Amino acid sequence: MYETNFFAPKNPHFKSKAFLKETKVLFTEVCNSLVKNENEKLTVFQTGGPYLATKKIGKNNPKAEEIKIDNYLRQEWNHMVDRGLIEGMQEEELVVMKKDYIDNEVSQSIKEHGYQPGLFTQLLQKAIGKLRAFIDFFIFCEKAEKDENGDFLIYEDVVLDMTPAALPPREKGPYPSSEKEQLEVMHLNSIEEKLKAGSRKVYALEKDTEKLKQRLKELPKGFFHRKERKELEYKIASNNMRLEKEKSKLDAIPTMNGFANVAAFKKALKKAKADLTAKEKLQEEWRRPDPKPEAAYWRIPANVKRESVQEQRPEEKKSAEKRGIKERLAEKKMEIEQQSPKPKKKKSIDRDCL
Repeated sequence: MYETNFFAPKNPHFKSKAFLKETKVLFTEVCNSLVKNENEKLTVFQTGGPYLATKKIGKNNPKAEEIKIDNYLRQEWNHMVDRGLIEGMQEEELVVMKKDYIDNEVSQSIKEHGYQPGLFTQLLQKAIGKLRAFIDFFIFCEKAEKDENGDFLIYEDVVLDMTPAALPPREKGPYPSSEKEQLEVMHLNSIEEKLKAGSRKVYALEKDTEKLKQRLKELPKGFFHRKERKELEYKIASNNMRLEKEKSKLDAIPTMNGFANVAAFKKALKKAKADLTAKEKLQEEWRRPDPKPEAAYWRIPANVKRESVQEQRPEEKKSAEKRGIKERLAEKKMEIEQQSPKPKKKKSIDRDCL
């Protein structure tokens, strides 16, 4: 008879988050039982708190740089949470802010744009800036005055910095030097100039020889032109000898510099220029400054106008009253002079004229 084995259906508990959490706690306890130093013992991260968990970077992970940036921002958020707790904020308030600034924003971003890890970095930068501004406002409220109803009295506009957190500085390393590539290109350029100069000489001799041959062809074959014909033939032969020498020199230039032929030299020159261009791009990337997030501020308008009341000293008050009485007397005197009619002057009669 055949042996029959009966298998029960798979237990979904082993694929649930609850089982994963129990397993984490179990293995953490097993690891801690082997550790003697209390400071080196492991702890299980609490998911319901205000903190963010960092990710582990595996060996040869192609996304190691992205995970480093993500962990840096997560630690910045955790530092801000610690600062808020130090200043007196409640943990429940920070949990609510984490849900509003991170969890809800991430859910909305996934609905609109799909799963894009790069967007999470931007959302986390903005969340850190908002939390920083809220902590600054909390500190301001601790020192602010309150009215009878318990509302804060804000005499001047409060400007809070909520600029997104900056990314960690790039690991530049040493400056990429291009001295070797520059020397190589300069050396090969000098060889190229020699090749071009030799090629121009060959071209000039070839053109001169063609002209001499054309003159010889057009020259009559009579007795009277025999001397001129010999001179042209001598020049043509001389040019041919010089042409052979220049061609041999031209062919020897690549060989003397370690190249089989001109094609191999051109290939080496192209590679040297490409290496120099690549090194210059690395230098430009090294000199490029780290990007800075755009500044953002949270302005809270004032709700109370400050009355500028200055108490005067008794001496100043008396002098002000005295000045006021004198001024009123002078004004009254001017009014009386304007209202009273001016007396008419009588003309004097000269008695001697009678």
